[in-house]
Amino acid sequence: MDRYSFRVSWKAPELVVTGMTRWAKLGSRLQICRRWQWSLLLEPWQYIFPLLAQTASVITYAPWEIVEPASRFVIVNGKRVHYVESRIAGSRDALLLLHGKSFKAETWSSIGAPGRINEMGLDYVAVDYPGWGESDENGEFYPPTRKYSNAATFIEEFSRSTGLKKFSLLGASFSGPFAVSYASRHPESVNKLVLVGPVWSEDLSQETSLIRKPVLIMYGENDNVIPLESFLRYNRSIKRSTLRPVRKAGHALYLDNREEFFNELDGFLRS
Repeated sequence: MDRYSFRVSWKAPELVVTGMTRWAKLGSRLQICRRWQWSLLLEPWQYIFPLLAQTASVITYAPWEIVEPASRFVIVNGKRVHYVESRIAGSRDALLLLHGKSFKAETWSSIGAPGRINEMGLDYVAVDYPGWGESDENGEFYPPTRKYSNAATFIEEFSRSTGLKKFSLLGASFSGPFAVSYASRHPESVNKLVLVGPVWSEDLSQETSLIRKPVLIMYGENDNVIPLESFLRYNRSIKRSTLRPVRKAGHALYLDNREEFFNELDGFLRS
């Protein structure tokens, strides 16, 4: 059987077969060309299709253009609120991130969260809670002990002011109850809920029982700030929740083991 020359040119992220080009000599040879173009000299039908299938299986697609995060301000209840956003064309969802008590929106940027979230196909929005980071203090939204309804009101007003109509929500440590309170009051606005080392309060029992959306609860296996029983209570009281320990990590698990944190987050948000 005569042998043919087939040219396959790779133009990321798609693979294009440009067709038969010329007769070739006996044997097969592979020539790697500049600008991701390959020429394959193979027996046509019994080799080319398995080769294309194998090649396609190892291509990593990045259909979303990663954009630089932007620092912005919006007025909520007469006060400035600072947030960082990175929104991409054609996103399939948005993730709003709340920070822990000792941190701020910039903390998420410091671990590369904007790019990693965008790679998942999601818009990224991280806010400085009033009185933290660059946001103005606002007594209207300061979370009094064991009462989180005003925090839920803040999330509602902030999301409305920034055009977030339906999104996934992440609450870390002291902002975990904020996220729970919002999700229980506004289920129509929340796709999925992520709780990272969340603080527990008995007053949350009724609110957690109302949540019907998928929930991921992550905690550091070496957390010495919040007792394990707190995470177990969340897991028991939220019907569609999944509990995941993060190895070699303390309370701020996203700082101690960011790769495992992002891997768990990616798997959950894509499911």
